[in-house]
Amino acid sequence: YVLAQMTLPYDAGMVRETNELLERAAAVRTDDYRPHFFLWHNYFTYLNDPKTAGLHLEKAARIPGAPTYFATLAARTNLYAGQIYAAVVFLEETIKETSDPELKRFLTMRQEALKRIGFLEVKIQKFRELHKRIPTQLQELIDCGLVTQLPRDPYGGEFYIMEGGRVYTTSK
Repeated sequence: YVLAQMTLPYDAGMVRETNELLERAAAVRTDDYRPHFFLWHNYFTYLNDPKTAGLHLEKAARIPGAPTYFATLAARTNLYAGQIYAAVVFLEETIKETSDPELKRFLTMRQEALKRIGFLEVKIQKFRELHKRIPTQLQELIDCGLVTQLPRDPYGGEFYIMEGGRVYTTSK
């Protein structure tokens, strides 16, 4: 399955066929995070399906021996898919299972950033219902009384509105 992943999706355009092989590998190699990681890559990169990609990376992150950054990457993938609640819950579960204090601190900060993004997106939708448009700047949420102040980005960046009312941050 590793060889298939390295050649078939890019060189032959056989993404779906590769995913079938990876699904089989994941079913029998339950202690190997790589099939789910490769599925994440294919769904995110080739199929433009961040929702399914996020589910696979969550599975990969839960397998012992998986790189610790998979948890935050899964949460970020869920954010791209518009699945903020799923990202927050996944990080909450991961934080409970984490014994490394530094990783726990990092994951908690990521979770807090996602909660704040989710809060702003809910307020943007409320603004949209009231004004029949998406605000162009977050300041409009204060101006119309939906929030008293904007939440801080725990990473030090600034939140901003993207097309469609999605909230992102200038921080990495």
